[in-house]
Amino acid sequence: MCRILAKVSLRNESLIGELIEAEHSLMKQAQNGCVPEGALSGHIDGCGLAYVAGEQIKLIRRGRTDVWDETFVAAVRQVRCQLAIAHNRKASPQLKSDNLRSEHAHPFTSSFGATQIAFCHNGTIGALTDRANRANVTDSQIFLEALLKDLPRLDAGDLAQRVNDLARQYAETSEKYTSLTALLLSPSHLFGWRLYRPDSPPDWYDRYYTLWLERSEDRIVVASEPVDQLDREPTGAGNGWELLANGKFFAISFDRGHLDVQIRDMPLEIEESLRD
Repeated sequence: MCRILAKVSLRNESLIGELIEAEHSLMKQAQNGCVPEGALSGHIDGCGLAYVAGEQIKLIRRGRTDVWDETFVAAVRQVRCQLAIAHNRKASPQLKSDNLRSEHAHPFTSSFGATQIAFCHNGTIGALTDRANRANVTDSQIFLEALLKDLPRLDAGDLAQRVNDLARQYAETSEKYTSLTALLLSPSHLFGWRLYRPDSPPDWYDRYYTLWLERSEDRIVVASEPVDQLDREPTGAGNGWELLANGKFFAISFDRGHLDVQIRDMPLEIEESLRD
């Protein structure tokens, strides 16, 4: 349960606005961002930033004891990049209480062959919680491992299909999941998807597991909540932000001086499996 943000730009840019200074920046969302119905306020169980520098992904993370501390803010102020993802953590209550150190903060890094990647997730995967607690990791870390295992190619089609397969697998367990909404970063691409379980009784899923896009010719910002104002209703577009529908997958890359954006439906089997 978290707040996530990504930025893709044709030029190296600062992240100060979106992460620190905007009216509803990610730092401010750590305190006043939307929370699940009935939950305590705050996403203060960890924070992190992954960004592309040259051909490498650099990672800055903090745990609950030093979330958004002065050193993290200072480090964020120094970053200029074209590709980045960032995360505020609200730890799933089913996970062990000692699972709040910086190594458990998102984003996580891994590799696909020779390609370095970073990943962050918003949701609780109950189907993985027991396994995560036994291994002293998070359900999100296991989710990332499953995403990459035997993945044919790191592209939109194969990733969307893998998320579909895992959604079906997790939905068939008694514990299921709340949301698989996530961002995945490589040195050349940003992938992301919004996917929460529409068959579940709680009616707050559609208000909490959101992804908004703000697009211009030279940059795209993706965020759980628009960073330029508070209290945005998750019912449609406005002020340059568009709400990604549940079950949508996107891929953003660079194409001859332009940003190439592909938005597609996730495979239909996801919704069919959730109705079973």
